[in-house]
Amino acid sequence: MSIESNLEKISAVLKQYPDTKLVAVTKHRSAEDINHAISLGISAMGENRIQEAEEKLPLIKNNIEKHFIGKLQTNKARKAVILFDVIESVDSLKLANKINDECLALGKVMPVFLQVNISNDPNKSGFETDEIIDMCKIIVQLKNIKVVGLMTIPKVENSLDTTRSHFRKLKELFNIIVQEKIFGDYFKEVSMGMSDDFKIALEEGATVIRLGRSVFE
Repeated sequence: MSIESNLEKISAVLKQYPDTKLVAVTKHRSAEDINHAISLGISAMGENRIQEAEEKLPLIKNNIEKHFIGKLQTNKARKAVILFDVIESVDSLKLANKINDECLALGKVMPVFLQVNISNDPNKSGFETDEIIDMCKIIVQLKNIKVVGLMTIPKVENSLDTTRSHFRKLKELFNIIVQEKIFGDYFKEVSMGMSDDFKIALEEGATVIRLGRSVFE
């Protein structure tokens, strides 16, 4: 199917969720395909790897919000701060501090999401569910990053019912953070849901969905 027809189908679903942002996952996609998607209305893209982004982003139209959504090593934090508008995958206090330091040096405030290991999966990165509240209370003191929301990537092999329960748990954690007023009004995003499960994520309160295959294949 074409990118155009794919986006028409996704847009039909998103009409029920008008405040939800679609981030097109552009890993291994050509600059031509990405620019075509932008011409069709895509306003945000997500890249997983710094090296690929360095090669690709100079070829991409400027009128798009650039999210980093992959595993970020601390030694690549400076490049991520320079290349991207949002970092969705802040998975440790060490990385949060490093991004803050690089932003301070560059005179920038970086919107970030805190990644939660909602499945307690040893193969995935992220803050544990029982530590995320305490970590938020520490990270809020970092003045050059702005925590705008939470993000998660559940286990691929989960049943859809299990995935739903994990999405629901992330939204519950988000609500607790809101209720405790740890961050300001800018903390309003829940990034969850990919091509196989984004409809469930929307039902459970996602405000950002990250779709690759659904857009480009």
